[in-house]
Amino acid sequence: MIAISSLLVSVSALLASAAASPRLTPPFAPAEWTLDFTEDFDTLNTTRWNLMNGTHGGQELEFYVPEQCSVKDGMLVQTAIEQKAYGHNYTSCWVDTQDKVFFRGGRFEVRARLPWGKGMWPAHWLMPQVRRH
Repeated sequence: MIAISSLLVSVSALLASAAASPRLTPPFAPAEWTLDFTEDFDTLNTTRWNLMNGTHGGQELEFYVPEQCSVKDGMLVQTAIEQKAYGHNYTSCWVDTQDKVFFRGGRFEVRARLPWGKGMWPAHWLMPQVRRH
């Protein structure tokens, strides 16, 4: 088993929505914003986060397992390992908030330290609540 990378994420994801206006297009006036969600990762709160066990589809090389997700020093740690699992050569971690936390718009901030190297593709996505593949 070879540890390939770790992705540390502190989703002090400031999701602010326009409180006074239902419009979903900019410009939003910062004075009208309210903080709707923040995550400091004291623990991996499963009332907010889903841990995938499986694949996302497509031709990804990794199989997602909850064991590759952990919390350390207020950070979400997502680790990819070269390890055979269900026909895939790697295991890694996928977390999302589908069906638990979702927003119609706003400002999103994420602080992350991402790995680099050949074959790496770390990403943060704003996914729609209803996914159509």
